[in-house]
Amino acid sequence: IQHQFLDNKLDLICATSAFGMGINKENIRYVIHYHLPGELESYIQEIGRAGRDGKQSIAILLYQKGDEGIQQQLSLNNIPDNQMIDYYINNKQQFAETDNESIQLLNKISNLYSSKEELQSFFLQRKRQKFNSLQQMLQYVDTNECRRQYILDYFEDDKKIDHHELCCQKLNDDLPLKELGLIFDKNEQKSLKIEEFYKIIDEIFRT
Repeated sequence: IQHQFLDNKLDLICATSAFGMGINKENIRYVIHYHLPGELESYIQEIGRAGRDGKQSIAILLYQKGDEGIQQQLSLNNIPDNQMIDYYINNKQQFAETDNESIQLLNKISNLYSSKEELQSFFLQRKRQKFNSLQQMLQYVDTNECRRQYILDYFEDDKKIDHHELCCQKLNDDLPLKELGLIFDKNEQKSLKIEEFYKIIDEIFRT
């Protein structure tokens, strides 16, 4: 599927963030986030997949109130709490090999700290960092100011944006896809016919 996309035989591919970051394709016109990223830094890197040939492209983030709860749970899921840290310290010899991501993290970090309190303080700080990063991402989503300017300010860039209607979408504005030249003819001839695509899918599931 990835090769079909890279060869311009497929218009669209659904991917995890990690997989999407590995796609090196110059003429991607849309990067659409179906989920809320946990931090602005990751979001900027991911939307950087679009328009690498220098032509007009767009990043779209789909969000509704409450989506941050899912991201917060995912972000904090693998950070051990005090109860797990206590159990780990008292039973450390049992966890030389484990698939538990929280325990794997403890295996890597615990030797850097001399006390349980220092270890707990480290992970508390990590939780605060992740929470603050998510709040910053939410501020970006909710801002009614120029989003490009918001990003520059976040990264402490002194450049000032001359905002206009094609710069970015403010809250309640329509996406100017037509004005950006990003609406394509759905009847445009494709190099891969639908019958050929079904044949490829059939071969994939037969193997």
